[in-house]
This record gives sequence, C-alpha cells and structure tokens, in this order.
Amino acid sequence: MTKVTLSNTEKNLVLNRDMFLTKIEVINKVYLLFKESHQFYSEQLNLLDSLPKAIKNSNGKISRGENYLQLPWVMLDAPNYFKGSDVFAVRTFFWWGNFISINFLVMGCFVEEVKKELIKTKQRYENWNICINENPWQHHFNDDNFIQLNQFTATEINDLKFIKLAKKVPLQEWDNIEYFLNENFQDLIKLIAETNYRAYEKAL
Repeated sequence: MTKVTLSNTEKNLVLNRDMFLTKIEVINKVYLLFKESHQFYSEQLNLLDSLPKAIKNSNGKISRGENYLQLPWVMLDAPNYFKGSDVFAVRTFFWWGNFISINFLVMGCFVEEVKKELIKTKQRYENWNICINENPWQHHFNDDNFIQLNQFTATEINDLKFIKLAKKVPLQEWDNIEYFLNENFQDLIKLIAETNYRAYEKAL
C-alpha cells in the first residue's frame, strides 16, 4: 500500500480549524448580501408594467457549491425564470478568491427581442462583457468566455444563440459590492423595461 503523506503546508492547513470556521462566516455574509440584493431586485422589477408576471413573480433562489473550477461559490438567481429552453435570469455569482459578478441571461423565446434592444442601446452597455462561449453556464471571465461588448458588432450579436451580459467586481473591493450590484442591476432594468415580450406571449 502506498504511504499517503502530507507536506508541511498541508499539515498546517489540515490542523487549522479557524480557517474553516471563518469560511463559514464569510459564506453566511455572502448569503446575507444576496438576500438583501434579492429584495432590491424584486422591488425594481415590480415597478415594470411591461414585464410578464411569470418573470416578475419568480421567487429567486440562492444556492452554493464547493467546486466551480475547484473553488467554492454562492449564486443568486433573481429573477429565475427557467422553463424548458426559455430562460430569463439575472445571476449574481460569488466565486471564492476571485470576484462577484452580475449576469443577465436570456434564451429561447426571449432572445430575439433582447437582441433588438441591445443593438439599439449598445453604447449604454459597452463596458459590459458579452458571452461568446457556446456554454451559457460558465462564469469565469477568460477570453474564451467573455469579451467586452464594445468589441462586438451588431451582426455578431445577431448570430448569438443566447444573450449573456456580465460585469464583475474583485473581492478586494468588498465594501463597494452592494453599490456595484444595485447600480448595475438598474442598468439591466433599462434593457429589461425596453424589451418587447411578444414572442413570450405567443409561446404561452
């Protein structure tokens, strides 16, 4: 049988109870931040007469895991409309050691109308990033996943199978994260409010 040994660094880590207790405290604070963000998001969405009730009334959900690219994460989906191939969601994502991001994802019956509005108002969102990956469920900001919208043409936007816009803030700026989320959600509210939902209504 192979003898399993630990390096000095690993021994110090495995004996460090305080580090894991602190991790629990941090995750609890992320949950609290996301609960407050959810309340703010819901208040803003409720002001939109044009938004379908099924989206507006979605409950929102906070979930967590330990292994997004080997690191812990916490995620808030609010709104969280997922029905078959039709998706309309704002995803707020905490990734341990990296950042918090806010993402707007639409798929299925919502895509074409959002594309039209995004192209018309592209200048407003040019400091946002747009997903170029074929997989909408990746959240890192490597060049094979996101590029800045100002590098994307209207034709390229039209060619996308889904729309996913995102912004991130590094965890070093923790004291500004609540402001970051609220300000950028209000940016998204403008796009959400101006979108036409005829395709969704026809699909009902």
